This record gives sequence, C-alpha cells and structure tokens, in this order.
Amino acid sequence: MSPGLVAAVAASVSVIVVSLLPGSASAQDSRRPPPPAFSWTGGYVGLTAGAEWGSYDTSTSTSAFFVPGTIAQINAAGVQSIKPAGFATGVEAGYNWQSGHFLWGLEGDIQAVHLNGFTHTDAIPRSNFPPTGPNARMFVISAYGNSDGFATGRARIGYVADNNWLFFATGGFALAQIDNDLLFVDGLPQRVPPATDLSQSAKSDSGRLGWVAGAGVEAPLTSRLSVKAEYLHVEFDRITARETANSAAALGVAFNQSADLKADIVRVGLNYRFIGDDPWIAPVMPVKAPIWKAPPVVGPTEWEVEVGARLWFSSGSIGAPNPLFGNPPPPAPFIISRIIYSDLDAISGETFARVDHASGLFVKGFLGAGGITRGQQHDEDFPGPGFLDAYSNTVSSASGHIGYGTIDAGYSFLRAPGAKVGAFVGFSNFHDHVNSYGLTQLAGSNAAGSPFASFPFITEDNALNALRVGAAAQFMLTDRLKLTAEAAYLPWVNWSGQDDHNFRQLLLPESSNRGNGMMLEAILGYNITDAWSVGAGGRFWAWNMNDGTLTFNFLGNPQSNGSQPARYNNERYGVFVQSSYRWGDTTPAVAAASIMPVKAPVVGPMHWTGFHVGGQLGGGRSTDSWSDPFGPTVNLFSGSTNVAGFGDNIRATGPLGGGQVGFDWQLAHWVLGVAADGDWADIRGDNTCFSGLGGTNCQRIINSLGTVTGRIGYAWDRSLLYLKGGGAWTNTTYNLIGNTLANQLGVGSTGLTQWGWTVGAGVEYALNKHWSALFEYDHVGEASTVVPFPTVPTVNAQTISVRQSIDILKVGVNYRFDIPG
Repeated sequence: MSPGLVAAVAASVSVIVVSLLPGSASAQDSRRPPPPAFSWTGGYVGLTAGAEWGSYDTSTSTSAFFVPGTIAQINAAGVQSIKPAGFATGVEAGYNWQSGHFLWGLEGDIQAVHLNGFTHTDAIPRSNFPPTGPNARMFVISAYGNSDGFATGRARIGYVADNNWLFFATGGFALAQIDNDLLFVDGLPQRVPPATDLSQSAKSDSGRLGWVAGAGVEAPLTSRLSVKAEYLHVEFDRITARETANSAAALGVAFNQSADLKADIVRVGLNYRFIGDDPWIAPVMPVKAPIWKAPPVVGPTEWEVEVGARLWFSSGSIGAPNPLFGNPPPPAPFIISRIIYSDLDAISGETFARVDHASGLFVKGFLGAGGITRGQQHDEDFPGPGFLDAYSNTVSSASGHIGYGTIDAGYSFLRAPGAKVGAFVGFSNFHDHVNSYGLTQLAGSNAAGSPFASFPFITEDNALNALRVGAAAQFMLTDRLKLTAEAAYLPWVNWSGQDDHNFRQLLLPESSNRGNGMMLEAILGYNITDAWSVGAGGRFWAWNMNDGTLTFNFLGNPQSNGSQPARYNNERYGVFVQSSYRWGDTTPAVAAASIMPVKAPVVGPMHWTGFHVGGQLGGGRSTDSWSDPFGPTVNLFSGSTNVAGFGDNIRATGPLGGGQVGFDWQLAHWVLGVAADGDWADIRGDNTCFSGLGGTNCQRIINSLGTVTGRIGYAWDRSLLYLKGGGAWTNTTYNLIGNTLANQLGVGSTGLTQWGWTVGAGVEYALNKHWSALFEYDHVGEASTVVPFPTVPTVNAQTISVRQSIDILKVGVNYRFDIPG
C-alpha cells in the first residue's frame, strides 16, 4: 500500500471530523435544545485506520556446515531484518468510567493489517570454495514475513481537561497471526540455470501473544460521537521456525531459524457512544405508528456521513508473466513460459467512509487487508533444446496476502429523495504477495517435479496503482432497502512486481505502465434504523497490462542477466457483508417514519412510458473454449513427448462503456420495452492452446459489442425491476503465436464479427420524470465459431472452433423524453 494513499485516506477522515463539528450543523439543528453535560462514562464502538511500520528480525544459522569458516560466514549473513510499511484498519469497542477529571477504561480492537515484506542476501561466495570459476559455490539466504491481522485488549487511564478533551495512556496484550518463510540455497551460479546442490527451508505460521503500549488524545464531537488520534507500539516474542524441506545434501546439516515482529501504529478513530443525546441524528418514528398520522418531513442537512466495516470473501488469479516472450531469434515473437496463480481464495477486513456535502460534492474511500488462504500455481515452459526439452506444466500450492484501498472525489449531478447519482475520479492501490510450495510435473517434460512439498520455490509480489474514473448510484428501492452500485474504468495502470525463483537463485523484477482495468461493486443494504444499516454485496476487479518487461537477475552470475517482453494480468472477485452508520442526509426532503414511503409526498410515482437515451459504464468477463484436434508429438531435440490436453480455455476480462436507446410502455404496474445498446470494450485474455504441439499462445480481445432486446418489468413507486432478452453481436480479434525455441509454427491474427443471444436483469430508479439510473447484469452467449489462421499452416489445416460466453455488469443513466399530448 503506497504511503500516499494512506495519507489520502487519513485526509478524508479529517474531512469526516470537520463535517461533524457543531459549526457545520444546519440551522434546523442549531434550534434544538443543547445536549446535557458531556461524560465519558459508558460503552462505545468505533472504527480506526492508520499507518503502520515495523520489522521482522530473522535469523538463520548453522552449527555443523562443513568447515568453521563457512559456519561463521553463514551465521553472519543469516542475521536479517525485513522493514515493511503499510496500514492497519479495523473496529474497536470499550467501556469508560469517569470520576471528575480522571478516567479508567477497558478497550479491545480487531485490525486488518497490511504488513508484509521479504529480503535476501546477494549471492555470497562460500569461503571453503574458490570465489570464481566453474567450481565457485554461492549461497543465498532469504526471508519472508507477514501478518494479516491482530487484536489487542488494553486498559486505559486518562485525564479529562475542562474542555472535555481526554488525554490517555493505554497498554495490555496483543495477539497476531505471524507467518515467516526462511530459506537457505547453495549452488553453482556459473551454470545457467544454476545447479543447486543444497537447499533448506523453515516456516512459522502460528498465533503469537505479545504486548502493546501507547498514548493518545480523544475529543467529543457530540454527546455520542468522539474522534481520537493514537500511537501504539506492539512487540511479539521470537518464534522458532520448524524445518519443512531440505535436499539430500542438506540431510544431517543442523539449521536454527527464528523471527520476531515489532510494529508501530499511528491511527485515527471515530467512536459512537451508547449514552447521550445526539442532536445530529433525526429521531426515528415508532415502527407501528398509526398509518393515518402523516409522518414529519425532515429537511436535508448540510453534511451526510457514512462509516462502516466489511468482511470480504474473495478469490482471484494472477498472470505474472502471462506470457513471457523471447527476444529474437528465432522468428519473433516466440513464447518461452507462463506462470498463472489461480483459485486464490482470501478473507479480508475493510473499513470505509463516504462524506457528502449539500453542494453535491463527495469524498469516499476504503482500506482493506487479509490473507490468501489457499490456491495453486501453474508454471509452464515451452519446448526448447536442452533444459526445456518438452512442454512442461508444474503445479504448486499457494498462499499469501492482499492489501488494497481506494480514494475518490466526485460530484452528485442528480439527486432526489433517497437517491443520488454522481461521477468521480480517484486512485486505487492493490498489492498481493503469493508464495508457492512444492512442485509436481503434470506434462511430459524431463524437468521433473520436486519432493519438497513445503519449499517455497517461487514467490510473487505485485503492486498495482491505477487512476479511477467512474459512476456511482444509490437509491432506496423501498423505505428500508437501498441499492448502491458503482463502476470504475481504470484508464491508466502501473504494475511493478518481483518474481523470485528461490531454488535457482534467480530474481525477476517485473514492470509495466501500459494497461487498463475495471472495478465494479453493488451492495444491497437494509436500514435497521434511519442511521444504522446492514448489507451484502459483490465486487469484481480486473487489471490487464498490454505489454511490459521481465528482467533476469541471476545472483552471482550477472553475465546471464537481461530483459524480455512480457504481459501481466490480475483479477479479484467475491462477496462481502457489511454494517454502517450514517449521520445526516443531503438529498431532498424525506419522510422519517419507517412504515411510510421514504419519498416526500410531493414526489409522485414514475410513469415509464416514453423514449429514452442514455450512457453506461461497466466491465465484462469472457470464458472461451478452443477446440484442440492435436494429439501428442515428440520433441525432436530430446525425444520426450509434448503431452496434449492442457490449456485451451481463455478467461478474458476488461472494461466497457457506451450508450443505449429505447422505448417503454407502462400498463398499470407492468412495463414493456425495446432497446438497443452498443459498447466499446477491451476485454482480453491469454492462455496456452495445443499443448500436444508443444504449446502456442492463444489470445482473445473483444473490441466492441451490442444488443437488441425486449424487456418486461414490474414498476412500483419510482423503481422498475426488469428482465430482458434478445440478440447480441461482438467484434473480436483472435491472436495466435505458435513459435517456441523448438517449433516455428508462425503467427496469426483474425478479426470476426459474431452474432449470438443475450439475457439479463436489472433495476432502474427514476430520480425525476426525465432522469433515471440503472444497474444491470447481462449474459451473452455465442455458438461455436470457426476461426481461421491462414498464416499458421499447421493450425489452419485443422478446424479450430471457439465457443464463448460473456458476463457483463454495468451502471447507467437514462434521459426520458416527454410524450406529446
């Protein structure tokens, strides 16, 4: 997580504080009676967010490693320190007792933590071998540390000043899940790839008890709301790592490996107290108020603030590199390898906030972090003489960490009772780190797998920074149900990463600044009270880099280094549950009684009959299946077999945007309509095809798509729930690269426009008689299509058909024209 994003989120928290100060209350609020004398006594809950930095101090040592000189050399190099910086965000609760100016309290919190990192030595010549030449032996010591979250239980003691500001000290216990991987690799780097004679790893992944101490200041905003700033220092005892893997050469070699964690946190928090009267919160009418009694109408406030917490259950994939190309010769381009991490299941915690002003301006954002609990990695290599003797596909287990956040500023250009639609620009940061363990060969290569099931052969660390441009809508479907949806297009994405091939003493820095992506979300919330709500939602993010570079850094063998072209992609999707609290309402007047319509009586039901035209923004995911008529072939260099049946399926993701036009007829509550839409798109994906030939790179890019549909819907008040179906078309580019080190099949590209069908569903909300907002899901299906590749004779001699489907989510607005007469 970049420090700039953490600072931006901290700035947004300060906006929340300013917005809640008494001076920002409306004239109506100022006429309310003053609250009773403030007291800190009572229970409270709240949210916190802030920056965190620390150190994992690791140690790798041996007492029986060949000769004394080598032992001392390894033990000195094995003292390492990882210095990560990130953030912590979460929820807290506590209880205070105030007596005069003095306060005693108990407080606990649960924090999602983005605090991970790795380090390694350079390749160090072993003292009992010649420092150079073919017999030189180099060792590398690596360490990885991570914590996904922690909890604390603390006592507080404080002094309350005359202005009710609380100055406090706090301390107690801390509990964290701490993960460490500690590696020792020894080999001959003059060989390419290096021949590793000795390797060893150890791991710790346990809950750890520690201590925490700190101090801070807290100030009341109202009799129920307070804001605080706090510093905490946490330390955890040293953990002895257990040995998990070693090579035959390492048997009988005693290693001692351990790690500890120290961290510092500076954070701000917003707390809600259960005692007192808050003049900023409108009273809630009894649920069973007489239906004949008109509810009071509450006017809009100057500020509206919503804060909350989420738990996100997600999965995803990483292509890094996907694929890696070689530099000429042979005929360029040609494919060398591909690494794909898939089914990366994760659980993460988030805090979020949104601040709206009566002018229509708003700021919003969130922070989240968590752990990748399981997944797998496929590492493919394509035929070449010598080491890459046939198509190779190895599989490893995977786990790791994610951390992410966004900050946006925007303007709600359409507002109505209980609804608002706006546009925003912002910034997002997404970081993931994945360790892959073990190595099993699935194909016919002589490059066998490894019996070391717990050795982290490859680690991948990525940071994606992106510009966001999007649309956000929220509207009340009933007096208690609210739908919130947003779609963001990422016109610029920067990818920076590093792939460490630990077993080969090889580091592979990765970079690209030419990419795009999408971030889509939808939430259905239920207002338990006018202020407190719970909800569930879904999220789909995807990033695609058009091109980039991968740099080889063979430690101890710089003459083998160099850069090669590569592509990268990343996606994450899942569902979440959340709870939030809201103060104020900047939309036009609404009725406060929960049994009455939220909209004021002056806003009547919508009549949907008429022509409409509008725009939409969203994203899609395509799933393609390529027919594969090729059986296994024999590699001419080695006589080993290229095994058939791998790959042949492409998963493509990307943004889309465009417009729509249509006409609706309303008959009582039922609405019938016809519509047509067209979208620009950049939905792309790569994968292996035809592994029996040694493997080729197949790519699909959807450039544009459109539909012509009918729809039927049910309308109530100002909402319309509908189903749709009809015909669809796509314009697609298919690319194929059939060159490897061993095969020169050729390169081909084909563009096709194809017809298919579509079904979908959505909800549309009328903000007034002309403007409406919508959120929609569509599924597009197409029959198998024959794709020719005339410039790749071996492939073109067979019938290659592609069966494909596309799933689309989008947010849109429509303008409806008056019907004369």
